[in-house]
Amino acid sequence: MANLNRLSATDAARKLATREITAQALLADCIERIREREPVVHAWTHLDFDGAMERARQLVAMPASGLLHGLPIAVKDVFDTFDMPTREGSPMYEHHRPARDAASGALAHA
Repeated sequence: MANLNRLSATDAARKLATREITAQALLADCIERIREREPVVHAWTHLDFDGAMERARQLVAMPASGLLHGLPIAVKDVFDTFDMPTREGSPMYEHHRPARDAASGALAHA
């Protein structure tokens, strides 16, 4: 199935839950689209494709833990993330590395 990145979140979640698609395949399509568009859009301050793909592999091996299990998400740069820089849109926080996730981000890892 091509263009998985064009699925709605609802459709993608349903296909993930029924194992019609894998988290890796969905993420790979999303990464491909980001690589195509990012030079023009400049939407991202930090990307960790390898880390995201590793997490997708882990999720495929686990039983579903909720409705969004395996769905790729992006975290806006104003929410603390322990494993990525959180710049809060300011050069003052260029190298800020929080000790833990914001509560909203921690829920995504659950």
